[in-house]
This record gives sequence, C-alpha cells and structure tokens, in this order.
Amino acid sequence: MASTRQAVQDHATKAGSWLTFLGRVLLPLGLFAIAFLGAGANAAHAAVAPGSKIAPDLRAVLGSQKASAKWTATTKRGLYVQVLVSAVSADPALGDLRAAIVAAGGSVYYAYRSTPALLAVLPASAVGFIAARSDVALVLPNRSAFRTASFLEDITGTAQTRLANRGAYDGAGVGIAVLDSGIDPCHAAFGGRAVGAGEACLPSSRIGAAVDFTRLGASQRPNAVDWTQPRDLTGLDSRFFTQHLKAGGSGRANPDAYGHGTHVASVAAGQPINGAPDGGGVAPGALLLDLKVLDDRGVGQVSDVLAGIDWAIANRRAYNIRVLNLSLTTPTTGSFLDDPLARAARSASAMGIVVVVAAGNYGVTANGVEILGAIGSPANEPSVITVGSAHHHGTLARADESINRFSSRGPTRSGRLDAKGVRHYDNLLKPDLVAPGNRIVGALAGSGNALLSANPALELVGYGAGRNGRQMLLSGTSIAAPAVAGAVAVLLQANPGLTPPLVKAILQYTAQPLPGASLVQQGTGLLNVEGAVRVAQALRTDIASAIASRSL
Repeated sequence: MASTRQAVQDHATKAGSWLTFLGRVLLPLGLFAIAFLGAGANAAHAAVAPGSKIAPDLRAVLGSQKASAKWTATTKRGLYVQVLVSAVSADPALGDLRAAIVAAGGSVYYAYRSTPALLAVLPASAVGFIAARSDVALVLPNRSAFRTASFLEDITGTAQTRLANRGAYDGAGVGIAVLDSGIDPCHAAFGGRAVGAGEACLPSSRIGAAVDFTRLGASQRPNAVDWTQPRDLTGLDSRFFTQHLKAGGSGRANPDAYGHGTHVASVAAGQPINGAPDGGGVAPGALLLDLKVLDDRGVGQVSDVLAGIDWAIANRRAYNIRVLNLSLTTPTTGSFLDDPLARAARSASAMGIVVVVAAGNYGVTANGVEILGAIGSPANEPSVITVGSAHHHGTLARADESINRFSSRGPTRSGRLDAKGVRHYDNLLKPDLVAPGNRIVGALAGSGNALLSANPALELVGYGAGRNGRQMLLSGTSIAAPAVAGAVAVLLQANPGLTPPLVKAILQYTAQPLPGASLVQQGTGLLNVEGAVRVAQALRTDIASAIASRSL
C-alpha cells in the first residue's frame, strides 16, 4: 500500500493547478459542448428519413404483424404496440404530438419531465405516420430493462480515507437514489432490527422513501387497460399514475423479492454488521431512496425507469438526492442524443445529480471471445459515470487487479441512421473507470430472495449476525457501480460544492491505471477513494453555486 499512498500524494500535489484550469476553462467548455451537441441533434432531425426513426425490433414486429413481445398485443382492432416516442419540440408539454397520437387511434399514458418523450400505445398501422412527424426523433418499443447480473473498504481506499479524517467521511447528509429491485428495510446493513421470532422488524430510518414503479408497468398492460380506447392521460386532472404510485409505498410486504437491489444498496451505503464476516459499504452514513423499477425476476420496463428518474429529479431537494445509481441496462438502437434513457440521465446530471451506471456484463461471447462495443443504455451517455468491473483476486493489494472478462467494453456502438440509411456510430470511450465487482460481499434480502433460491451457494454461512444480518456474494458491473455511487457520496460530503462533471473528472483523474488493460476495457483505471477525497478537499467549496451565478 506504500506505493499506492505515494501515488495518491503525487496526485494530490499536482491536482491544484490542474483542477484550477479544469474549473475555469474545461468545465465551461464541457457545458458548451453539451449544449452544442443538443443543438446539433435538433438540426439533424430534419434530414432523417421516417423509416430510420423506428427502432429495428419495432420495425420487425410491424413487418410480421404478430404480437411477439411484452409490448405488443393482438386486439379486436388488430395489432397494437406500446412505444416510447422521443420528441424534438419547443413545446415542453408536447401538446401537438399528444393530440396527433390520440387522433391516430392511440393513447398517451405518460409525459416525462426528465426527457422530452411520451409513453404511448399505438395501432401498428399508425406508427409510421407518427414517426414521419418533424417533432419526432425516435420511436422505440417499451423494452425490458435488466439488472446487470451481478474487504470493499480496504481495496477502494475508503478505509484509509476514514483513518486520515477524524470526521470519518461516510456520505452523511447525501441522498443516493437506487433504481433497482427494491431494498429490504429490515436488514441490519441499513439499521433495521428484527423483533421477536417471526418476520416482524423495526424498519431502517436510513431509507428516506420507497416508491414502487413496477406498479405503473402493471397498470399499463393490455389486460389491465383497453389499448384500443384512444385517450390522453397526461393532463393535470388525470390520477391514473398517481393512484398506482400511492399504492406502492414503503409498506410493501416483500420489498425486494429478487434480492438484487438490497445487495446493491449495501455496497453503496451498507453499515458494518456485528457478527458478520465483512465490513460495510463505501458510504454507510448516506440516506437511501428505494425506487423499485425491477420486478421479482430482476426485469423491468424502460417506462418505469424513466418514471423513477423523473421522481428523483422532482424530489432531489426534499431528500438532497445528489447521486443516482442505475445497475441496469437496456439495448441501444438510436444515438445517445435521442435515446430516452440517455436523455433522462443527462437531465438528472444537469440538475446537479451525479448519475452512476453499470457498463453491462457483455464482455465476452459464450465461448470466451472478447466483445468490443457492447455498452448498453444509459451507460452510453457521456454525462454519466459508466463503471466496469475489476477482479481483486482475493487480496487487498491494488497492483494485482485485472478486468473481469464479463465486464462490457467500449467504444459505444449506438448511433443513428442518416437519410441514406448509413449508420453513424457514437464511438465514445467507455467505461469511464472500473471498481471491484467480483464476488463482493453484501446484504442478503431476507424475504423470498429469488437470487438465493436459484443459487443457494451465494449465501455466506457460519456466523451469528442474526436472521436480518445475512450476507451473500454477487459479481457484475451492477455491483461495481454502487461502489462508485458510494464514493461519490463521500466526495460530496467532503466538498458539497462539486458539480457532476467535476465529480466525474476527479474520479477519473485519481483512478489507478491497471497494467495490461486498454482504455475501452478499464477507462482511466481503478476507483481510488482516498486520492479522490484528497483532491476534493483541495478545491473551493462553492464551485456549483459560482457556476450557477456565472461568477466563476
């Protein structure tokens, strides 16, 4: 560890002048670049042929006229499809587009705030008509979103940071929104306490809110609502969605029946458990927000993830939500400029929320051949922190880390088709950095854990932490991502004035490059919490407010 500490000191020594330059020059340039890209995207849409605006898997269903996916239904009036319509319009309410969808025999179920997009149901025959509109950028099906299957304090440098700071940076005061399969509020990793011999417990006070967005997805299915009845449910008088959200609060009988979200949350912000074999997460003092977007099988819908991001943005001040963890992915077709998930993540970042996303677990084929360019959405978005997975090889030494074979590699291969049908790839360098993601110890959700039922060997046994202190091992970029989310909370506690671009820059600048791994495998290297905190402490604490007031 001596060489690591020296490297950290070297980083901290040169950080001052470098970050002064970054804050005064590069950050404004970065914001300008984002604005420029957005303007470029709007200008480009006029030249895009309508057919190229329809995602390939949606086009295939339209061609076959068969209901072959969850987002399709055969009705008495023919084939209907549930789609996300990504828009380009000066009207934030998208009134003309909503009216056109209803006039075409479709229904509008949700107008998102984090991204100019609508959740709609359309007759298959009307999709081409809607896609041809000039205010439509992309039409894609409401696909499934999947969790990225899946001694931490020592190996990330978190323990050294706490030893060096009597204030014990633990993320206190920072809210981390976890969009996943739920969080078990009874688990000891979050301060929950078992009561008596049964399932009763005193739930954790560290979970500030719990909202079940999978109820929205269930309320939109053709067996729950008539897809053939045209309507617009986005108006202020509609209670269609708020009713379902209110029904899905923190009183869920089985908050994480899959078991993924509880483990993810504990890696980010779990506290040490008496009698358990391993320590806590990276930011055990942070406030957790449980936004359930994945069901009891670890599968959700993109529409529910978007609704969860909307909620996080709307409630960011009430819970001081500064970090958003997305340990999930969905396939990409269009460019990050038009993809609804990427655009929503970009909006969250613009609102001051640091968005951390798992790179995905598609690094090799079934027969072990490395795959390049398998980064999904929203990990392909430039403003988010995309995290790959590193193997710690069972030691605390950082020099022997290697990239997990399953960890998705860049560059991003999302892109758009031009008017001639030629595909233009985004080709962005991803991931941004890597973190430990191989056989990581975390909390085991105690009620109906589907992951454990399918893989009993995942549980750690032979210790006496009590029934609500059970732990399990998981691997994947979805487990590496919350380690970075916890690190972000620690950085923001050390310096609340950091902006999302600056947090990302600090984490990348201080990351430790791993020998033998390329940029598209590891980004800038392995997460280094100790070095990142040192740099954060060296900066002025009013950067965000100075940028907002244009006085920097």
